[in-house]
Amino acid sequence: MAEENRERYKVSVVTPCYKIDMDLFVKCFESLKNQTIGFNEIEWVIVSHNSSEEQYDNIREIVKDNDNIRVYKLNNDRHTPSSPRNHGIDRATGKYVGFLDADDTYYPGVVEECYRVLEEENAQMVSFRMDTDSNDDSNLVVKQFSLLDQTKRKIVLEKGNYDQTKVINGPGLMITTKFYELDFLNFHGIRFDEDVPFAEDNLFNLHVFANMKKVVILPQLIGYRYFLNGGSLVQSFNRKEEDIWPIAIGVSRICETGLSYGLYMNNVMCSVFGYLSAILMTSKDVSFEFREKVSELLTPYIRFLEPVKPSKMERAETARMLNILPQMVIAKPRLMNEVHELMKKLGVDMETIIKKNT
Repeated sequence: MAEENRERYKVSVVTPCYKIDMDLFVKCFESLKNQTIGFNEIEWVIVSHNSSEEQYDNIREIVKDNDNIRVYKLNNDRHTPSSPRNHGIDRATGKYVGFLDADDTYYPGVVEECYRVLEEENAQMVSFRMDTDSNDDSNLVVKQFSLLDQTKRKIVLEKGNYDQTKVINGPGLMITTKFYELDFLNFHGIRFDEDVPFAEDNLFNLHVFANMKKVVILPQLIGYRYFLNGGSLVQSFNRKEEDIWPIAIGVSRICETGLSYGLYMNNVMCSVFGYLSAILMTSKDVSFEFREKVSELLTPYIRFLEPVKPSKMERAETARMLNILPQMVIAKPRLMNEVHELMKKLGVDMETIIKKNT
């Protein structure tokens, strides 16, 4: 348990745990202990979610004798990180809060640098960059690029005086490469939508962007290492209708939320529509009636889409697919159903084609 009657922690870090690899969890723990700000300035809130008693006990054993670590057990009918993250936010006591997945790590100086600029600028959010690690030597370690000027150490964007394409696409919509002011989140009631099983971090950040007064972006700071599990890299787009529908609901919720706030949503919407289109193209047992149902839900949002141009974010092939797929696959369900049936008769492997071009 965290010690009582002490000054507020500078930063709380929330980590949801679900069937985690304990070796990776230990590396995650070490990355927090190595923070230059001092581990005693960090409150680590760990939530063991829908996992075995053995995992919970193993976590407690690994982190024992640390007064700044809290370990909670959460069992419910939710199957995404949203509910354990909310559980963690509700119990955090730090001035700022960040999210670290149990198989990932922070670089040593990231918490100190982010805390310093948040205090310096009195901002509600700071965003930095990430790179990747893998258990498969054939995978490249990739650094996340920034759309912003990487010659600058710090970029400050204030509400009413920023380019929305920069504030949304510049820092990106990943939550793990950010720290947030906890009082700000609590004042506006910003939490993860536990009913959305897809891109819930995007939805969370849309609420942040719409309500914040100031954000700081650190284009040069690579602070987070994301672990790519080689066994899960090649994921099938082929899904069943009952699995596709919640994704469609998530897409609609993202579009509705961003547009209702008046945010510039084109790149975000094109990306989520492109992902859903790829699933609909490659899933083998999708009925025409289901395609119509998805189309009815999402076509009203497609009219807001503008053409995506090739950029650092999207190469030319990907931009073309993002421009074509939603208009064809979602907006024209009858045409897509006929194309899909023809491809099946011809033996065309749509999944291979999609993966090759995205």
